[in-house]
Amino acid sequence: MKLFKRIYIKAYYFQLNQKLKPLRSTSVLPDKKNLFIYFDYEREFGAGFDCIRDEQVLHILDLLDEFNIKTTWFTVGRIFEKYKESINQILSRGHEIGSHTYGHIVPFKSSSKDLKKDFRKYNQFSSAEIPIHGFHAPEGMWSKSSLKELFDNNYIYQVTGVQKNENYMPGFYKKNKDKLIYRLVTAGDDWAMYKNQHDSQEVKKFFLQLIEKIPNGGVGGVGFHPWVIHSDKKILDGFKLFLKSITSDHQISIKRADSYIN
Repeated sequence: MKLFKRIYIKAYYFQLNQKLKPLRSTSVLPDKKNLFIYFDYEREFGAGFDCIRDEQVLHILDLLDEFNIKTTWFTVGRIFEKYKESINQILSRGHEIGSHTYGHIVPFKSSSKDLKKDFRKYNQFSSAEIPIHGFHAPEGMWSKSSLKELFDNNYIYQVTGVQKNENYMPGFYKKNKDKLIYRLVTAGDDWAMYKNQHDSQEVKKFFLQLIEKIPNGGVGGVGFHPWVIHSDKKILDGFKLFLKSITSDHQISIKRADSYIN
């Protein structure tokens, strides 16, 4: 049954990606690995972990300031209601806010009706003063219905998992000549580090190996969860080492996700 499910999911996304058109962006440097760092910002509204505090979010923002890295935070909509000050802090440091759905629902597992309601709620609680252009689905499992909602709600891009044999180049889905949704891909995130026995050097190496997947001239993301970073001091220390390493590597260009769309 699990094998059938994996085959079905693979075929589902393969079919959707047949409609994807390549994008040649002038923001993409042809002689560098074009990287964006993103966070799935969920607090207690995500995977059931209530172990992140405001000061820990600020600590991550301070580290990003230290290395002069601007990032994208895909934020669950309920955070706008309960932790609005943290949103203001993220924005004030020059980072981008994107959507991770209002209620941390998985589009692939949700009905069209529930998705429409979720997008409507996100629009209601995210301030009109905060432009929301990007979307990353929980569990990375977007759907045809969520793509429709992105078009209908005037989003600009989404981040998805990379498919086999893809070249890490931006692409776009086209509804009509005036409606496009751009697509960026992620090379992976920090889930594999959670509750695993790794020292800080091994954590750094794991994230650097994700970047190695991105060819020169390609664009790829590496994702983090604030609660995973702070779940273990070794992960936090490895995260710091990773930031130091990528900012000293002249073969890597680091921008916010939206900066690769023009």
